Amino acid sequence: MLIAIIYAFVITVFIGFMIENFKLSFYLRSVDVINMRIRNTISNILSGKKNFDIFIMNDLRKKINEEFLTTKLVDKYELYKINDSKIKLKYLKGYVIEELEILAVEGGIELIEIDKRVLE
Repeated sequence: MLIAIIYAFVITVFIGFMIENFKLSFYLRSVDVINMRIRNTISNILSGKKNFDIFIMNDLRKKINEEFLTTKLVDKYELYKINDSKIKLKYLKGYVIEELEILAVEGGIELIEIDKRVLE
């Protein structure tokens, strides 16, 4: 009887570990998809301009709210303007926090991944 309880406990822990591992890998894959959508969204809003001004930042916040928060792609986000050609975006998706630096260059934008952390 005790052996059956121990086996059931080990199997339960193993299945729980596998489910959590699957959810984490799903969130990490979805972060890459979100990064591509963010790149496309910012490219469309920037459209030939070489810097981020107040109006572009306001449009970008509205677009992120519409496309990412209302559709539940992102749980929470923070958007900062560092200077005229650089902004910082940090968002939470499930257990993953992604921090991006977005640079406005002449040909479009450059997306730099600063930090990707997993919450414990």
